[in-house]
Amino acid sequence: MRCRSTFSPGRCVRLAVTMLLVASASASPGTPQASLSQWDARAIERARVGAAKRLLDPACRKVLTDFSDAHGRTLQENLEDLGLSVAAYLQTITFVDGSATRSYKQSFVLMVASPGLPSVSVCRGDGRAMSRLAQTGFRNPWLVESILIHEMLHTLGLGENPPTSQHITWQVQQRCNP
Repeated sequence: MRCRSTFSPGRCVRLAVTMLLVASASASPGTPQASLSQWDARAIERARVGAAKRLLDPACRKVLTDFSDAHGRTLQENLEDLGLSVAAYLQTITFVDGSATRSYKQSFVLMVASPGLPSVSVCRGDGRAMSRLAQTGFRNPWLVESILIHEMLHTLGLGENPPTSQHITWQVQQRCNP
């Protein structure tokens, strides 16, 4: 892979890592993440399917041009660099148990992603059989789909503060409202 000269060295490395993850994910599509409970894996897969359907709508896909990464590039440009559709990209994102993540001490946090990394940590909650994510997915699938889209935006390079987490979710819900 040859990186464009307009990319920073760090961006080139992230792009290379993402492409490796895409290749490994395509080797075993639909495989649940080993570190997640079956409840979480099912909730993620349902949300992934729902989010992909929502992102078929051009109005919903505008969330990819509503936000930019730290270099001023839209998230749509970052996705185009990967050569994937948004639905295909959603399938490359890995979901891991994030119980040890400090953010999960807050009861309202369901998932966390770092800008530019194609992995999302899932909150396991307080040790119950069914996590908060899975419980929310059963009660309000649309909410988990919008949170998944929110986290996808982070994996494509979106930072936070600014914009706030609440603003990102609000924008996703405005663009992708059922």
